[in-house]
Amino acid sequence: MKTFTLVGLLLLSALAHAAPYPPVTSAEEDRVRYLEYLEEQGKARVCLQRQPDFGEKFAPLLRKWKVRNEAILRSGDAFVRTEARLDEITLEEKIEKVTKVAVDKRMAMSEPELQSACADSLKWFGPDGPYSGKPPEEKK
Repeated sequence: MKTFTLVGLLLLSALAHAAPYPPVTSAEEDRVRYLEYLEEQGKARVCLQRQPDFGEKFAPLLRKWKVRNEAILRSGDAFVRTEARLDEITLEEKIEKVTKVAVDKRMAMSEPELQSACADSLKWFGPDGPYSGKPPEEKK
């Protein structure tokens, strides 16, 4: 019996370390992450408009990002919808208010600046981005 319990515990430990689970977050944290997502998505739309090959690189990263962060997107969306209702504005107006400055700034960029900024957007949604499920690297 002791051997079976020990083997079971080792197996559970291995499974826990093998499958990364998204961290548990509060509704407020989900709101912040959702607003960051909306801002990054708005900036990426500028890249889609101005760089013909951006969509090929961006679409698969966005799909995977949405799958990894599905719970955060649902919770954050609900929180922001409630805020919009309380502010007596539409959800679209709320999103416009949140993303306008960042999108306008990216629209005004020169081509070299835009290239770099669009590369940053790909990194943000990529497997090593801030909400990839991996722990952030410590700064030295």
